[in-house]
Amino acid sequence: MKRDGAIDHCPVCRAALSAPIRSHGETHCPRCEAQLWHMAFPSGPAFFVRRPGENIYDVMAATAEPSHGLTPEILQPAFKDADAFDIAEIFADLENALSAKGN
Repeated sequence: MKRDGAIDHCPVCRAALSAPIRSHGETHCPRCEAQLWHMAFPSGPAFFVRRPGENIYDVMAATAEPSHGLTPEILQPAFKDADAFDIAEIFADLENALSAKGN
């Protein structure tokens, strides 16, 4: 499943968004009220439209290169035990995967 995200702005209305405090999680657009997921990519915060029934780890798995074999079930415990450097490395890999897909 391809996921379209946007760096530094809302993927729905294109409003500029500031970086959330946490490295990943839920947020919303103050302009259009879209419910969003965010991830702290090295190039800036990435925002993705929230879909019913998914969690942030579903979005991360959909963003990753399929050959990596990342699933939400693998990612969730990995983030629980990760330090800030591990999380930054994971997000750099996810951003590279998105760039390779042309997003």
